[in-house]
Amino acid sequence: MRTVEERLVTLEGRVNEHTLMFTMFEKRFDGIDQRFNGIDQRFDRIDQRVDRLEQRVDARFDSVDRRFDVLDKKLAHQFALTMSLLVTLIAALIGTVVSVVVT
Repeated sequence: MRTVEERLVTLEGRVNEHTLMFTMFEKRFDGIDQRFNGIDQRFDRIDQRVDRLEQRVDARFDSVDRRFDVLDKKLAHQFALTMSLLVTLIAALIGTVVSVVVT
């Protein structure tokens, strides 16, 4: 049977081995954390690029919307003019028909 001293030395050796293993695990996890930080930074840059692209697209759509608003106003004005001309022509046509019938 081993003595207490021998058993204690064996246990201390095992504790040292476990400490070394935990140190290796910590180093591995630190490396993994650094890799994830790098990936996070890449995603942040991608998010920034997408945000800038979204702002540019929004600006273009706003410009197109303003153009359509102007075009809509022009078409509404043109429609009003066309309708007034049509009403005037119908009135003139009715007047002409009435004058022909009366005479």
